Amino acid sequence: MNEGRNNNGRFTKGHPGFKPKGAASRKKKQQNRLLEQLLSILEKDLENDLTNLTPHQRMKFWLKLNSLLLPKPQRVPYQPDHEPDSEPEQKTPVKFTFEVVTSDRNDSTTPENQ
Repeated sequence: MNEGRNNNGRFTKGHPGFKPKGAASRKKKQQNRLLEQLLSILEKDLENDLTNLTPHQRMKFWLKLNSLLLPKPQRVPYQPDHEPDSEPEQKTPVKFTFEVVTSDRNDSTTPENQ
């Protein structure tokens, strides 16, 4: 009966809680069901309205719809590839060779002739 709870019935430190991390909450599930019902009612009207939009308006609608449906991106702290106290591994230098090529033709589109 203990199941990760203390004498007061509260969760002890390190208990995972009721739902797994990343699982949808009841509120989010209810919102999704409501949105599905609304879309099924308005399906034909939306289809006609979307075809009458300009490409710019259609893209704006798509972006706003995605912002409602997709999760917001989370910030991730920067973690360097190496430890700051240690020296980075030495890399082999790369050599580049450039060759200057001149044109023998008199082209009127070159920058010097404009």
